[in-house]
Amino acid sequence: MNKLITFCIFILIIAKNCFCAETGTSTAVFLKMPTGARPAGMGSAFCGISDDVNSLYWNPAGISNIKEIQATATHIQWIEGITNTNFGVVIPFNKNNFGFSVTYVSYGDIEVRSETGELKGKDNVYDMSMSLTYATSIIKENLSLGISGKTITQKYADIIGSGSGFDFSLLYKLSQLSFGLNLQNFGSSVNFEKIKNNLPTNIKFGIGYKFNNILFGFDIDNSNDSGMKFHFGTEVLLKEKYYIRGGYDQIDKNISFNKGLSFGLGMNMSHSSTEEFEEFTEEKSISGNINFDYALITLSDFGLSHRISITIKF
Repeated sequence: MNKLITFCIFILIIAKNCFCAETGTSTAVFLKMPTGARPAGMGSAFCGISDDVNSLYWNPAGISNIKEIQATATHIQWIEGITNTNFGVVIPFNKNNFGFSVTYVSYGDIEVRSETGELKGKDNVYDMSMSLTYATSIIKENLSLGISGKTITQKYADIIGSGSGFDFSLLYKLSQLSFGLNLQNFGSSVNFEKIKNNLPTNIKFGIGYKFNNILFGFDIDNSNDSGMKFHFGTEVLLKEKYYIRGGYDQIDKNISFNKGLSFGLGMNMSHSSTEEFEEFTEEKSISGNINFDYALITLSDFGLSHRISITIKF
């Protein structure tokens, strides 16, 4: 236990010394846009929790503890009409779990002109990534390891860039306490013709703690293009069905509560049914649940950011 904590702190110290690039020196910054309304409502403090399909982004190792198929879809409304749509699914297979996710960020259409300035029409601008994840548990399911491989595409009118990257992660769980570590976006650069741009490499460390129906999270990020940031939040379960969430997501280099405050709501709609088969005398019981989640993030002068997610477990 102590060795694990020491190892995680050691990784963060190395990251602080190695990732000293100035802000704005990376491309594909959309890879840093957090997904899932549930984690967002908790101030983006989810790396050490990672107990559902949202783990595909926050800590891929977390999907190893999922026992049923889970699928989620999230829509995020950003400023100036920018939208972010994410889809993810986790499929358990014995002690080896697999996941797949797609993220699509639309910036709308832009005018395309010729060299003489003549308007040729409009073309769309977007970023997209697709990820494939594998995770497994070891040491009596207390320690989980995960890896994600992703392809990256950026389209700006007729200019298209492409690249690939990997996430390496671990999750260590005790009875009520858990620790997570996620090394994000390690890999090749995104190539625009002959121009190469680095990925927004990030090291994320998180702690989760559960007390009765209250869940606490605390994360630290260290990115190569924006330095170290802090995130913390909580989730309260009421009547085994309703969730209230709140937290703080550090957006800028300096901690300021004028922006980054988060608030979230969730509702679980469990259902069960029984199917009868004519050929057999036995009955088959089918159960599952659907979660609806909403998150609101304050962006100061830029207004508010809204996130809506639906998660299905079956």
